[in-house]
Amino acid sequence: YSNDSIRNVSAAKPPMFFIVLDLFGKCFGYKLLTLRLCVFLISMMTLILWYFLSKKLELRNLFDAFLMFIALPHLLILSFMVLTDSLTMFFLFLFLLFFIDYIKNNNRFSVLMSVIALALLLVTRQNLAVFIFPVFVYLAVQKKNSFDKKYLSLYALSLVPIIYCFFVWKGFLGPSF
Repeated sequence: YSNDSIRNVSAAKPPMFFIVLDLFGKCFGYKLLTLRLCVFLISMMTLILWYFLSKKLELRNLFDAFLMFIALPHLLILSFMVLTDSLTMFFLFLFLLFFIDYIKNNNRFSVLMSVIALALLLVTRQNLAVFIFPVFVYLAVQKKNSFDKKYLSLYALSLVPIIYCFFVWKGFLGPSF
């Protein structure tokens, strides 16, 4: 993708959904049914991530699972109408899955993967930048190891793609808005 394609995006969203849709279209065609299939596959992968996340959180009973699922009512229903939400939820669950793995197992690979997932989340839905603040607080306050505090700079790097879009668009919305 070039600066022009990002600069001229005609929606009030960062470009990740449109990049994924375009890559899917280049591989499988640009027919409406094919593009809807892309959204369906993303939604199904999101459900699979939801399952792994619920296992990672060690939900012990149906009530815990219900509380987690009720927070995401659009996952099954609206993901087919609000097309960008399924990709947003996918990257959110991916981030949470790897970040929780890092918290529980101190896995360095999970840190890198959660940073990448967070960066992709931010270029899918910019208002979810609020997720980076609890990460900063957790790494700065809860973790006593100085090595963990060095991860703060990695998580700060996850802001680079959305900051790039901010400067290209001269704000958080595309120029057509």
